[in-house]
Amino acid sequence: MIDSNTTNTDRPAPLKVWNETNLLLTKGARLIDPCTDTTLRIVIPTFGRETAQKTIYILPKELWKYTYLATQERFMDKLKASNPDYTGNYLTLPDETEGVAYVRQACIDLLPKGKLWMIDDSMRSFAVPCISGKSGNPSTRKANLEDLLEMYHFIARILDTYAHGGSHSAGNVSGYFGYDVIEGYKATNCVFFRTDILEKEGFNMAELCDKYGEQVWLEDHNLLCHLSNKGYINAVTLNYLHNYANHKAGGNSVTRTINSHNRAIDILIAEYEHVSKGRKSEVKGVWLDDGSVPDEHRYLGSIRSKSMFLAACERNLLEDTL
Repeated sequence: MIDSNTTNTDRPAPLKVWNETNLLLTKGARLIDPCTDTTLRIVIPTFGRETAQKTIYILPKELWKYTYLATQERFMDKLKASNPDYTGNYLTLPDETEGVAYVRQACIDLLPKGKLWMIDDSMRSFAVPCISGKSGNPSTRKANLEDLLEMYHFIARILDTYAHGGSHSAGNVSGYFGYDVIEGYKATNCVFFRTDILEKEGFNMAELCDKYGEQVWLEDHNLLCHLSNKGYINAVTLNYLHNYANHKAGGNSVTRTINSHNRAIDILIAEYEHVSKGRKSEVKGVWLDDGSVPDEHRYLGSIRSKSMFLAACERNLLEDTL
């Protein structure tokens, strides 16, 4: 239950939030307590890429003691044999665990509750903002090992204030230069969350799969929708970024198709009133006013997580329902 008399002015966030919109200061926001288990654990789920996962070798070895490479029991020997230099931890998943949502939930269930950083197994690199020496304009550079250690501690710190979040992709982020986080923004491939809060709120990564009796994709979006609708705020890092390497084979998402993606969009729209859908031309890359783009180009236009969060706060203040 949110205490409607409590505001985050009692615990101001020491972070520079983009767009001067600090949702943490919103009356009715659900505050979180610092985690009793201060350890930030890292899990890298892999399936079908036991011999080709990339992420573990771009992380500093100092973080391996907090890291878990995860795969199904029948593939664990292959994973270990393919990574002989890795001295960190392994997480064995039941063989029947199939699909992104179920794999992620199994990792959450098997690890101690607290702070968890879940990274895709084919991450190419991380990056940090910088000023270009030639132009003097905001740019990015490849993160070094010291940067990644700082990123680890920064995420651990964020999870004492925010319930969940992720890192921004290292695309064009010059407009965000100098800021720490952006709130109410979806994150994929490199996400972090408080699993004790997920358990408290009864959230399960595979809940929509179980409800609809089929594999439902976009579990990252469902997490954002679910927690935002409960009054929790997320934060995506702008000072630490990721470069995702699209893979050609393997992985838990190998069976994803246009039709399954569209089906997931329809389910999210049915579950959450603030989810909107749009159509986009892959050729022009622009919105079309007449909505004439074929269905195979349909995608999730936006999740209005800020609107969902503010609506949840208002509902709590007026009806005390959360």
